[in-house]
Order: sequence, then C-alpha cells, then structure tokens
Amino acid sequence: MVGGGEAIAREAPPEATAAVINNLFKPMLIGKDPLDNEVIWEQLFSAMRIRGHYAGYYVEALSGVDLALWDIKGKYFGKPVYKLIGGAFRDRVKAYASSVLFMSPEDTVKEVERLVQEGFRYVKVKIGRGYDMDKAVIKAIRDSLGNDVEIMVDANTAYNVSTAIKVGRMLERYDVLWFEEPVPPDNIEAYSRIAKPLTYQ
Repeated sequence: MVGGGEAIAREAPPEATAAVINNLFKPMLIGKDPLDNEVIWEQLFSAMRIRGHYAGYYVEALSGVDLALWDIKGKYFGKPVYKLIGGAFRDRVKAYASSVLFMSPEDTVKEVERLVQEGFRYVKVKIGRGYDMDKAVIKAIRDSLGNDVEIMVDANTAYNVSTAIKVGRMLERYDVLWFEEPVPPDNIEAYSRIAKPLTYQ
C-alpha cells in the first residue's frame, strides 16, 4: 500500500527535503507499521530534537511523511482521514485565492477582479512594502469592489512591532479579515505587544 504526502519546498531546492527523507527518515521508517503513524511521528521528530530542529527542511520533510502515513491509514481502513482524526464539524469550507503578489494598486485590483470573476469571494493579498503602499493597495481593492470581496493579508514577517500595529489599525478600517505574519513567527513577545493595542482600543 502506498501513501502520498506533500513536503513543501518553496525557496529551498527540493533535493534538500528529499535528502532528509532518504538519508535520515528512511532508515527509521523501514520495517515500521505505518498504522503506528503517531508513534512514528514522535520518533522522527525526537530524533533531531536535541539539535534544535523544530522548523525548516527537517519539519517540512516530516510533514510529507506524516501525510503519507495518514493516507496509508485511510486506505487501509477504507475511510477518509477526517473520520480517523475525529470527524467533521462541517461539510463545506470557504475557499480563498492565495496569494495576490506584489503589484501596483491598479494591477492588484485587476487581479482581484479576475479572481472574483472565477468565483472567489475571499482573497489573500501580499503586503509588506511599507504603510503607504499597503494602504494604497487595500484602499484600491475596497474602492473598486466594495464588499463584494473579503480581504485577508500576509506580510511574511516584513514589519517590526510599531509598524505592524500601525498597519493593523489601517487594515481594521478597511475591514480586513486577518493580518498574517506581521513579524517573525518565533517572536512571541512581539505578537503579544502587537495584539494588545489592536485588541483593546
């Protein structure tokens, strides 16, 4: 029985992820019962924990293996994976188009209009080029499409705390649904500092 899993490799060469799977994981996987997927996940994760591998290529490769094991388990039991992990709270989910990349405000509007024509009502837009450009892009979308589209944004860690707060307040005025990754994800203190003034105004 074969399982498929995706191990994301955006900027990295896929050979890096393949090397982790083939050279590190494969010896630990051979001979294991794939139905013991949660035990296997813990063993693979723990193998490099002492060296601080909590993110990056190692964990991305692990995610691909984990998905493949869940896929095998689903095929073995003849059930969709959502049944194996406890069931579904809903039978439909809202899809959004991701991501509208860096463009001029005018070109961004054209791209969002195209996505709306394709049937998307939710669109995620890349921001992070500075307050003025972010505002120009979001304002242009709202001015053109009004409430026909719901906007989410992703800054990909472009900002420091003070700028993230300033941008967050602007996004609220344009009824943006969420502000993803304003600062690096491991900077918990920064997220706490950002959340307080945006939550309690």
